Amino acid sequence: MDQRASGVLLHISSLPGPFSVGGFGPEARAFGQSLSEAGFRYWQVLPFTIPGVGNSPYLSRSAFAGNPLFIDLRELIQRGWLTEASLSEAKTDILKTVDYEYAERTHRKVLRIAFSSLSEKDKNDFRRFARHRSWLSDYAAFSVALDLYEGITWREWPDLDLRSHNEEFINEFILDHQDDYDYYCFEQFLFHEQWQALKRDLNDMGILIIGDIPIYVSENSADVWGHRSLFQIDEDFKLKAVAGVPPDYFSSEGQLWGNPLYDWGAHESEDFKWWTERLSWQFELYDLIRIDHFRAFSSYWSVPPDQKTAVMGHWVNGPGLKFFQRMRKKFDRFPIFAEDLGEETQDLHQFLEDVGFPGMRVVQFAFDAELDNKHRPHNYPSDCVVYSGTHDNDTLAGWYDKLSDHSKKLLRDYSLPGNVAAEFQNPEKLAENVTEALLAILWRCHANLLVVPVQDLLRMGSERRMNIPGTPSGNWKVRFSQTELASLDIEKLSLWNACFARVGRSSL
Repeated sequence: MDQRASGVLLHISSLPGPFSVGGFGPEARAFGQSLSEAGFRYWQVLPFTIPGVGNSPYLSRSAFAGNPLFIDLRELIQRGWLTEASLSEAKTDILKTVDYEYAERTHRKVLRIAFSSLSEKDKNDFRRFARHRSWLSDYAAFSVALDLYEGITWREWPDLDLRSHNEEFINEFILDHQDDYDYYCFEQFLFHEQWQALKRDLNDMGILIIGDIPIYVSENSADVWGHRSLFQIDEDFKLKAVAGVPPDYFSSEGQLWGNPLYDWGAHESEDFKWWTERLSWQFELYDLIRIDHFRAFSSYWSVPPDQKTAVMGHWVNGPGLKFFQRMRKKFDRFPIFAEDLGEETQDLHQFLEDVGFPGMRVVQFAFDAELDNKHRPHNYPSDCVVYSGTHDNDTLAGWYDKLSDHSKKLLRDYSLPGNVAAEFQNPEKLAENVTEALLAILWRCHANLLVVPVQDLLRMGSERRMNIPGTPSGNWKVRFSQTELASLDIEKLSLWNACFARVGRSSL
């Protein structure tokens, strides 16, 4: 990221289209073309993994498997696997938000029809794909077992050999459920094939893809089931400790995430094989990767499993610099930046310097009671990634509306110094105009990479917020219509990218 550039944050699920969730169809290519015309060089997405509890892509049944709901079913007609009539049930007229339940029910039904239409050559194609993806066997077997036991967690499966991942038993289990096992491999083959074709087209347009991976995985996942020894889990399959973050300015109880923690000693004894495979797969999917909660590589907050809050946790050293020294020897390219938000400590600051990855800045954290902080635009170094907001933040307009009077004045003085024009005194227009002024400041700032959610480019309010952390439902459903995306001011954005030198093809 040694050249100035800009990007847009929009998850694939939020794209328009005829189905109840966005996907890898022509709408994605059209959006990529709009980004290219506006002078953007990056498109950031959220994790491609299968959504878990609350439809969160950050809590998935696999750290590797892609969300099959993104597969564009229309393309399967061209391959002779589906007819127009077979698509009718999956289509919907309700396109304002994502309907995961409807998509899960209808998309998979249609994909099963396509699967039943495969020729022997087609079957050989996906089986060849499966043989070269070491993670896929566990994922497919895990998914079959989840279906068989109606979604209960792997720790509750009635057969001990299955629970304990007895390899000989699992091979028999796969043979007994070969058709269902093959279907889950087929899903992943299609997902990968369609995404790679789309990514090639986007790259040809000059658009690079930023992926996002959470550092932790879900307890009820193929990763934990298949690699129990790599996590802090006892012989009775119970968690010894869980992940979270300590109390801070935002929460007196901290955040109790509940993910299983890694046994880093076990990972190191295997030369970090699982992480090597995970990062290798991510580098195949994306051009640049953001690692969520990066600080846990330095030190992580460990909470006893019986706690209701994160207060009683303690810091434990992570794998540290040696992990990244080993990874750099394994990969020719290591295009990563760190989500380093939250409590800032000297050891974390030094760790980031030592590993050499850019960190993040979020302008919504810049106008609190402090007179100055690292999130204020004039403090940005060139080697960082700055956001107007992330998937966990409110939109700029919604955020401004909820600010204290003191912070609003500070922001107005910062973004509109000396400007007493009538339009900035109009309460109905104030949030919109402050958003405009703040975005202009971000385009000018020293940070090499600026990423802005589509909601902020369209001046949308809190009703289009993607996620409210700590709330169990109602998140991840934001979707945009063709009309909304077509209303992006391509001419103005192109001018900003040109004026502030953010139009050059970025190198990694």
